[in-house]
Amino acid sequence: MSHYSLSDISKAVREDKVFYHGRKVQRDISNLGYELADVKNSLLTLTDNDFQTSHDYNGIFYDAYILNYKNPKINNSVDRLYIKLSLIDNQLTLSLSSFHLS
Repeated sequence: MSHYSLSDISKAVREDKVFYHGRKVQRDISNLGYELADVKNSLLTLTDNDFQTSHDYNGIFYDAYILNYKNPKINNSVDRLYIKLSLIDNQLTLSLSSFHLS
């Protein structure tokens, strides 16, 4: 079971409260050719079936998802994405720590 609800994740995304946790995730997103709008759209399509596991890093929880997402830059291409995220600041800000091909 995921640590964070998808409704809270969606709320943070819709309120433009998404930030990248570190340069690696920024690089991975850039290497996919994705822009922030693409990242947000992919996050809004997450379902309970995409959930894989939760990780506890010294009391900070991250939920991991694997999502098949239509690449917005390449016609008829589907990316299998590994997304690891956390909600912080009273569940108002979404922190992406991983976003890359699975």
